[in-house]
Amino acid sequence: MLVVSNETPSERATGLRRRLYHTLNALAQIARVDLFSVVDPEWATPAPAAEDLRLPRTRVIQLPRSRRRRRILRTIPGELAAARDEAVRQAFLTWAAPPYDLVWFSRVNGYVMLADLLSAPHVVDLDDLEHRKLMAQRRARATGPERPGLAETLRWLMLERRVARTADAVVLCSTLDRDRLGMGNIWVVPNGYEDTVPMGRATGPAAAGRPPTITLVGLLRYGPNADGARLLVREILPRIHQVIPDARVRLVGQAGLDVTSLHLPPAVTVTGWVSDVASELERADVIVAPLRYGSGTRTKIIEAFAHRIPVVSTALGAEGLDAIHGRHLLIGETAAELADACVALLRDQALRARLVREAHRLYRDRFRWVDIAEKVKQVALTTAAVSREGFPTRS
Repeated sequence: MLVVSNETPSERATGLRRRLYHTLNALAQIARVDLFSVVDPEWATPAPAAEDLRLPRTRVIQLPRSRRRRRILRTIPGELAAARDEAVRQAFLTWAAPPYDLVWFSRVNGYVMLADLLSAPHVVDLDDLEHRKLMAQRRARATGPERPGLAETLRWLMLERRVARTADAVVLCSTLDRDRLGMGNIWVVPNGYEDTVPMGRATGPAAAGRPPTITLVGLLRYGPNADGARLLVREILPRIHQVIPDARVRLVGQAGLDVTSLHLPPAVTVTGWVSDVASELERADVIVAPLRYGSGTRTKIIEAFAHRIPVVSTALGAEGLDAIHGRHLLIGETAAELADACVALLRDQALRARLVREAHRLYRDRFRWVDIAEKVKQVALTTAAVSREGFPTRS
């Protein structure tokens, strides 16, 4: 099998890189797997694949900077402007070792770049629906350097639908996104979290600490997370301080200038990239996901469920997880509602205990990679065994 990605896999990184890591781990259990990754230098430095995956052949290259912004086709979203870079395509043709029984594209980027060069059955993991994220960003009028145009949103919608029509199988991370796309060859493979927390051991504190700590974890260069960080510091935290003056916020993850400028200790700490997120989780009294736009499902919430840390989120931040307000987490939409939810979880020990108990049960039932890996293998084996015609509907 061949996996094509725009990231390099890592067990301890962003949600996308974790998803790639565990997908590769699952596929390697049923076949020999090659990995071809094309990394955008604006987001990451090319790095080797995790050694413990023990992939026999890997190639990680950098998307040429000079060509990244050149639009190839008007129907291609601006983010994919260099997706059909000829130097990258030639490097792939030189390196690849077909025939492959299956090609798994970990995102649509690789599909746009290389699908026409490959004749094997293929799976496209859309992971999330980009057009939904852009639609939500427009509705929210969220802050940030760019507000997406309607034309760009429509380009993403047309591309995702075209992929769903032409791919042998498409993977999404929730039944909600499957229903939104509305095609017949879609499988649901949830985002997950590695099962490192024993069932009987608590990680999050039973009672809020002194001073209490509210934590946002994520890639803070990513637009939805950066917008959520600004909302948390500028609008939510001042309301919390009216009730709990010593409450503190920690923004954990690689950040751009718009987020690092929020650093004002002790009230607000921007940590930047950390090598050990577990230590940050251990000191967190509440994990907050104040997202106003985005798509897919949030690994940061699943991670908090696994570690028994109470969660406050917007409805959009928690969508696709089948998590219920008042049972697994608390949901708010306005800054005032999100602040009230944080205050409730910092003050009410019984509420904290009830939510984390039910949330951890949901994690154990639905979001462990050891279980999700079986669905990855099922998608791969089924797709490799059937023709493009008459592909069955799966869920």
